[in-house]
Amino acid sequence: MLAASQKIPVQCFAVGAQRHPYAYFSMPAKPVRKPADLVGKKVGVQATAKILLSAVLKKYSISEKDLEVVVIGSEMTPLLTGQTDVVSGWVSNTTTLKVLGPERIDLMLWDTGVRLYALPYYATRETVERKPEVLAAFVRAASRGWEFAYSNPEKAVDFLLKDYPNLVRADEVEGTKALLRFVFNERTRAEGWGTFEPAIWAEQIKTYDELKQFTAGAPKLDDVITTGILAATKDKRPKVG
Repeated sequence: MLAASQKIPVQCFAVGAQRHPYAYFSMPAKPVRKPADLVGKKVGVQATAKILLSAVLKKYSISEKDLEVVVIGSEMTPLLTGQTDVVSGWVSNTTTLKVLGPERIDLMLWDTGVRLYALPYYATRETVERKPEVLAAFVRAASRGWEFAYSNPEKAVDFLLKDYPNLVRADEVEGTKALLRFVFNERTRAEGWGTFEPAIWAEQIKTYDELKQFTAGAPKLDDVITTGILAATKDKRPKVG
């Protein structure tokens, strides 16, 4: 969206995950189960994710002055040491999250109403227009790979370990299964892997525009996405979920 607003001609032609696995994590001592619970808390977010927190606060008319934002890395340590009351990250990062234990409380970004896709696939407008068959072939192949992982998560991890033998198999299997819950759902069962709703993208553009993220003006929806590749692979993308 930001690229398109700056007249950089890239478009999303498919998405890997139907719901973003990003969440805010807290503990029972200071639980955050809904956006209003963020008030009065120290909230740890990665620098690039600050805009997502701003979107949540704006949606619920919460002033940023009503909480303290702390920039953190990818570790959960700030929550355990009391530096923050909340930390953020992907629920599929199961290895990192283990330190929080079973009492961890998750507030999913999607459930707050700030709906973002994850793992989007992009190409230049020139590629979309001049080489659609290449992108269609890619989508067909990628969708088969994701379907294989859905049906055979442990075998998929074994392929991963061949290239990255330093990874811990048990952790990767757990993380893969967690991620796949966001990749496949009722929409992929109906419309196939990689699908997306233009209305959700339009909603995102509106949110970012309201947060004044587009210095050159909000992009048009057609500059951000293209549905042509999905249409061309309609009968080839696996319908599971």
